[in-house]
Amino acid sequence: MSQLELIPRIEAERESLEVHVDICAQRYALLLQRLDGMDARFDRMETVVQEIHARITKNQDQTLKTYLTWAGVIITGLISVTGYLLATFVIGK
Repeated sequence: MSQLELIPRIEAERESLEVHVDICAQRYALLLQRLDGMDARFDRMETVVQEIHARITKNQDQTLKTYLTWAGVIITGLISVTGYLLATFVIGK
């Protein structure tokens, strides 16, 4: 049951504009409270999403550095082997 349902519909509300205005003010105040609560929850969710984004970006950067390091090691190894083979079999004859 929502808080808005706690305010009963009063027959006098239909007959008196002042009563209607007072009850609407109470309903409006409850709506504002609920919106403020939702605002706080959205702020917390935004913070969590930003933290997740930061962690993913950091992990991607680390992964890229690892891939580049391994690529450098493999290329260096291939160049070394190629140089050795050239020196041994082509130049050495």
